[in-house]
Amino acid sequence: MCIVQNCSNKINAKGYCSNHYRAFRKYGDPLYKAPKHLEAQIKVCTVEGCEKPKKAKRLCAMHSLRLARHGSLELPAKVKKISTCRVEENGEVCSKPAQARKMCQMHYRRWSFYGNPQTIKQPRIKDKSNRYLLIYKPGHPNSGKTGMLAEHRWVMAEHLGRPLRDQENVHHINGQRRDNRIENLELWSTSQPSGQRVEDKTKWAVEWLQLYAPEKLRITE
Repeated sequence: MCIVQNCSNKINAKGYCSNHYRAFRKYGDPLYKAPKHLEAQIKVCTVEGCEKPKKAKRLCAMHSLRLARHGSLELPAKVKKISTCRVEENGEVCSKPAQARKMCQMHYRRWSFYGNPQTIKQPRIKDKSNRYLLIYKPGHPNSGKTGMLAEHRWVMAEHLGRPLRDQENVHHINGQRRDNRIENLELWSTSQPSGQRVEDKTKWAVEWLQLYAPEKLRITE
């Protein structure tokens, strides 16, 4: 048997087994172990206190990832997140709680709607269909929940001196939907009688004239 202590392999030459004899011939020491052999014997992470399996560079997967990302085996100090809005307006910084993109709810809504957190309103923007122009008119009877109103409807309402009714729409004479000059707009009505009976049409006609041309009604006794 091999003369090296605790080795039970068969003798190959000079009293050594093949492995110890190879180390003796190459390095002069039968107990010499190459770095690769020593590396293979390491089974767990070499970081003190870590017993996770070794993955690469004598480190476990967690410490190897930290080293690659941060250049250190320790996690970097956490950066305190900004918890208040940082938008400056009228020379003062908003201190409301941040909701998204380091902005409070109000400034974030302005940014998402107008592209600028400091913009309160935008006179004219395009609608989703990219065909009509919208204007900001909060509180107007014809405006939507966001306060936006189609410019051509607002121009017609201002011309008539009253809000548009549900059955009314505005037509662009020249077909250019962004040409909102009053000369290019016509008031159209989608109202129609509810039936074909004479009394139904007569009732509808009277109601329609009362709305749009009351002076043309002739009352007879």
